[in-house]
Amino acid sequence: MEFNIKKTTKIPDTYKSQYVKWKFDIDWEIIEDIFKWNIDIEWKERNIWVIVWPSWTGKSTIAKELFWDNFIDLSYWNKAVIDELQWETNEIINLFNKVWFNTPKSRLKPYNVLSNWEKMRVDLVKALLSKKDIIIFDE
Repeated sequence: MEFNIKKTTKIPDTYKSQYVKWKFDIDWEIIEDIFKWNIDIEWKERNIWVIVWPSWTGKSTIAKELFWDNFIDLSYWNKAVIDELQWETNEIINLFNKVWFNTPKSRLKPYNVLSNWEKMRVDLVKALLSKKDIIIFDE
């Protein structure tokens, strides 16, 4: 599968952004990012996709563009992770145990204070509960 995604962003008209434009002699009003890639994908009935590229290479942009109908939003509010997931509590707990996120204390913490290891497990459970093809990206 070959793709070419163009994303444009208007530069804000603020003091700091104007300063950066002046400091680096930038005269444009919008920023254009182009993501070109060729991926060999073998489609199956149920897929788990992992996109692992370096930071700031467009993983989220590409995942949303290519898999918009199966993209799982991995954003969280500032609630306990057990409350973030909108499914039956026992189902959530069973999946937490299966992915080794079995410390009750951690399940009561907000997502933003969890370790990266714990966040990865919460993301995996959220994806599994969605019953969609799973797209997990390293961001």
